[in-house]
Amino acid sequence: YLDIRLAIDADAGKLKFMHGFAGCKVGNRRSDAKLYLDSVIQDCYKFLDDNPGETIIFVAKKDHGDQTIAEFQEKLASYIDEQPEKWFTENRIPQIGEVRGKLVLARRYDDEASLGEEKSGLNLVWTEQGNHEIAEISYELNEQKNGLEICIQDRYKYDADDKWAAFTSAIDNVLLSGEKSDSSDVYITFLSTNGDTKFGHPIKYAIPLNKKFWAYEMQSGKNYGWIILDYATTELAQKVYMTNF
Repeated sequence: YLDIRLAIDADAGKLKFMHGFAGCKVGNRRSDAKLYLDSVIQDCYKFLDDNPGETIIFVAKKDHGDQTIAEFQEKLASYIDEQPEKWFTENRIPQIGEVRGKLVLARRYDDEASLGEEKSGLNLVWTEQGNHEIAEISYELNEQKNGLEICIQDRYKYDADDKWAAFTSAIDNVLLSGEKSDSSDVYITFLSTNGDTKFGHPIKYAIPLNKKFWAYEMQSGKNYGWIILDYATTELAQKVYMTNF
């Protein structure tokens, strides 16, 4: 699961990585070159070539710039059209066997370019959850036009304790809903947060939250949906994977 934030670089005619108003670089210095989608996609292709049994959920969002969503979609589509066999772009949840060795395009924007159900990608539009105030219910349920239901907990402005409470509440909801939900439902639960201060940093919160998650008891054979972690380790990833057995 890759959280991809992009903007059109009008001068270069390419998509560059952004996070809010901040541009991403290839290194740690402000003087380093901009990070463009070209190089990241090549890394994705190489990973899939080396690991053909894997798939990448490629969740794209326009995060900056004056261009329209339609212009952004068309620019992203130009990258995909270079190697379409590497992509799954339908607006539906695929079976894993369909997408091994591929990137699954998911989008956090409406299909303003009218690319259609075959080319626009999986509709994962949800309301921003950047509120500091504690919500009575930690997650939100959005019903999409195609009947897809997505239940999202992405409270990214909570402190560590409140975030953990939101995380476990959402996970409890997934487990309770698991028996009655069908294959068109998507449950996404984020453990990541940027904190409740004006200038936070995800790693400050990921360290204690990942430690709690490591100690959290998970049951095998249960549907936990998609669990998204910041700074995940091999051991934490395996903890999630093993619930499938």
